[in-house]
Amino acid sequence: MNIAETLRGLLRRWYILIPGLLLAVAAAGYLWIETPPTYQRSGSQLLLPAEATLPEVEIKVEGGEPGETETLAPNPFLYLGGLNTAADVLVSAVRGAPAVASAAERYPGSEIEVARDPMSSGPMLLVTVTAATDDDAASLLAAMLDETARVLDEIQTTQNVPDRSRIAISPIAVDLESTLGTKDRMMLAAGAGVGILLFAVLLAAAVDGLVRSRGRRAARRRARASGKSRRDRESGRRGLETSEPGPLRESVEELADDDEPAEVPGNVVHLPLTDRDPERAERAERASDEASESDDDEQDPDLPDPGTAPVGARARRR
Repeated sequence: MNIAETLRGLLRRWYILIPGLLLAVAAAGYLWIETPPTYQRSGSQLLLPAEATLPEVEIKVEGGEPGETETLAPNPFLYLGGLNTAADVLVSAVRGAPAVASAAERYPGSEIEVARDPMSSGPMLLVTVTAATDDDAASLLAAMLDETARVLDEIQTTQNVPDRSRIAISPIAVDLESTLGTKDRMMLAAGAGVGILLFAVLLAAAVDGLVRSRGRRAARRRARASGKSRRDRESGRRGLETSEPGPLRESVEELADDDEPAEVPGNVVHLPLTDRDPERAERAERASDEASESDDDEQDPDLPDPGTAPVGARARRR
């Protein structure tokens, strides 16, 4: 079955396809309306090296005495290369912190994700939260940013890291407005609509195939019945054409549409229609043969000579 035949079959079963299409649209619209949207916010944080790990920078004081120098604080952004490992450790610690689970419980339906920022090669963390309302998303993001700083400080305190050697964390970018998330709504609505429409198409194709199959079987039965009746008529016609002319053939032709046997002169009493009832014809032929044999045994002088017997009787004896 090609595409054109499939389309024609679907058009023939429009009474299944159109209600299925309407039901799919209604289900998709209902799920889109009933499924609430989500609000998403994200914030990024950067790990900064400890003050003790930064080299001292001395510069000459302009206008001062010869050899007089001044020590300046170095730029921490120039020394971020060794903090990637610390960022990975912090991500793992924040994900397993009890505060994350408690924050998710305070805001039902919320989701929290803490990971390395895939858009940066530096020691940056990306915190993404999803909540049912915009206010919940803002509160949850602020709580998670504070939680990452608290976890980092707790880890360094546990390891007895001096204050001047501690890694710092600083927020870089924080969303002030939430992004409306429609992914869940779209997936539910599209899944329901496509599923119902696909079921309607399959049902229409199955019904069309079943109806056409029944029609083909009925046509074959009618063709077989028509061919059989045609063969029966041709067989009867050939039997009449090959029989010898005389009163016997005329009697058969006159009674061709009658189920009763035809009376013929001579010793043959009945001639059934062989093309309609073969068993009846066989019984009649046996009875005719027995009658012929009994007549020959009696040798009645009043009977005509066998050479002058009717055509039908000679045919039966043969």
